[in-house]
Amino acid sequence: MRDYRAIFEEISHLETPDEPEHINIRWTVEGHLAVGRAHDGSYVVVLSGDQLTTQKPELRKALTHARWNTTDGRLVEANRISLPEGQSFAMATAAVAAELIRQGIGRELLPIVFQQVEDFIERQLGQLVVSDSALAGLLGELLLLQRILKKEEVNNVMADPTAIWRGFTQDARDFRRGTMSIEVKTSTSAVPERIHTIHSLAQIEPRQDGEGRALETVFLLSLGLRPDPKGSLSVPDTVDNILRQLGRCPEPREAKEAFLDRLSRWGVAGQARYDHEAARENARLSSRFTQSWTPLLYELADKRLRLLRRADLTNFIANAEGLQYQATFPESVPGNPNNPRRGWDAAVSALLNSPHNEATD
Repeated sequence: MRDYRAIFEEISHLETPDEPEHINIRWTVEGHLAVGRAHDGSYVVVLSGDQLTTQKPELRKALTHARWNTTDGRLVEANRISLPEGQSFAMATAAVAAELIRQGIGRELLPIVFQQVEDFIERQLGQLVVSDSALAGLLGELLLLQRILKKEEVNNVMADPTAIWRGFTQDARDFRRGTMSIEVKTSTSAVPERIHTIHSLAQIEPRQDGEGRALETVFLLSLGLRPDPKGSLSVPDTVDNILRQLGRCPEPREAKEAFLDRLSRWGVAGQARYDHEAARENARLSSRFTQSWTPLLYELADKRLRLLRRADLTNFIANAEGLQYQATFPESVPGNPNNPRRGWDAAVSALLNSPHNEATD
């Protein structure tokens, strides 16, 4: 039985075919399972048989079905799982093939084997591919940054205006300027409710001094971005707009370099990072979106906004630092007609109504 090392070694030595429609494959289980490389350098896992379906979001994007002509004149009906170019994806391809072999491909019915490995393949893809939700999260932050940079008091005065963006770090908040902080929450859900994941209580509670006094005002900006191949919004387009805006600042070359350096450090744990030079050639990174919700800005200090907070855990043994939960944010907070505030301008104004001390890396 072929193991992971043998399959990876074979994949590593496969050449990319010259013709765009060709795939260079090697059968690991003759007539049932093959691994290979496509013209663009991407890796493939080929599963012979009828069309497979899945509800796993990342696997569904990677899975296609067609009829293929082989060099020995056979017509093969097969499913193809495509992974991008790169050593990490070569390793994932070998791992997927080895797991399919372990689950009995060639001995058991293909749908049964595939069902056994769906979760495994989804995890492999999820660790390496930037998901729609992660990319939408980055896009939401950059759309706000783009609007902030339109303000003269930011772009025409600050030497390093994108330093207020903290989303590329492990900071608790995505934007910080003086005593104002904004956490941007972007949802790709088709559900109309504004459901967002609070990853830690530090995201929604202000920093405090030694006597427990708040050192900042914290806002949450709720956005909805729907994946849409015909959408007008994408990360590469928004980055290009930001770079053009930075051309107006006092030190444009330095400001652009600083922003691109921050952007290169963005990444979700375990997932591929954003590379602006390669983004337009990458179908995933250049994914397009449509705005599905009007942005709403919530002032989180408002106790009428029914969020679980650190004080609510008194007398519980729960670890507040590791607490994560989902919250449904209302279109209006009962008893406070001014919370939330509507539109992008509300978020821009909230962040700029702060003493003019810049954030630093």
